Amino acid sequence: MAASAWESLRAARAAHLHYVEGLRVTQVAEHLGVSRFKAGRLIQTAREQGLVHIEITPPPLADPTRSAALLERYAPHGLTRALVVPAQAGRAALNRAAAEAVEEATRPGDVLGLACGRTVNQVVAALRRLPDCDVVQLTGLTTPGDVNDSSVETIRRASRLTRSTAVPVYVPMVLPSLAEAAALRVRPALAKAFARLDRLTVALITVGAWQPGDSNLHDSTGLADSEREAATRRGVVAEFAGHLVDADGRTVATDLTDRCLVVPLERLRHARDVVAIAAAVRRASAVDAALRSGLIHTLVTDTEVADAFLAHRDTAPTEPPD
Repeated sequence: MAASAWESLRAARAAHLHYVEGLRVTQVAEHLGVSRFKAGRLIQTAREQGLVHIEITPPPLADPTRSAALLERYAPHGLTRALVVPAQAGRAALNRAAAEAVEEATRPGDVLGLACGRTVNQVVAALRRLPDCDVVQLTGLTTPGDVNDSSVETIRRASRLTRSTAVPVYVPMVLPSLAEAAALRVRPALAKAFARLDRLTVALITVGAWQPGDSNLHDSTGLADSEREAATRRGVVAEFAGHLVDADGRTVATDLTDRCLVVPLERLRHARDVVAIAAAVRRASAVDAALRSGLIHTLVTDTEVADAFLAHRDTAPTEPPD
């Protein structure tokens, strides 16, 4: 039976008190002089008659639908947080969102590891606060340089926010041979710097595609063309912090990684939160592979890259690699 005009009026008033003025059902009942049960029925009647319309407006700096879709797709591989920023918001908004992810993930006493590279430099520049914690480099320098290298300044900037002492690593990430890499690892200064990686809890990384201009390891002068081609034949599609994975997220070409001064893979696996920022559509398939490795917990990207992820594979994800 349809409600009377008077009943509809009371229902509308109850709904206004509840949804607009924020009164609890018991307060609505007191205001209208009815029982709590009657107040609840009036609010329900307002909904049933279509008097109440609830609209959730997407926030300006986040896309809830795409964020949820990415999380659903990659949760089987360990992803616990995903934030998709509208592409039209610009790169500064993406960098700030990644910085916020790091700020939220880091706790007092943590060890925060930072990969070397331009994107990480931009994210760290967007940081506003960090708790008291240690800051470490996850790799040697991607472009060997001196104290003016921007990655060194990034470590210093993050350390200033935490009031900790910066311990920059000035050596290159890629060494010409296994022997040279082994020799450098035991040098006292480097051993001290990399020893802090044993307590790594939060890491900020980017993912590179195994192609010219998109991977620090691929473009290193320490590799020969024949080595790059051999890695491609072995299925390498992505690189992060000197580690190489195939399209299913399996670690491959470890002989190349052994020549790199980088965080050991097991340390990344034991970190509480590995934050990855994805800012380039051309790297979508590479980031998809990295996500399937099971190492990334938090992903920050934009709508254009997210659409490329979601279109990359229409089938359900394979099981995470062992």
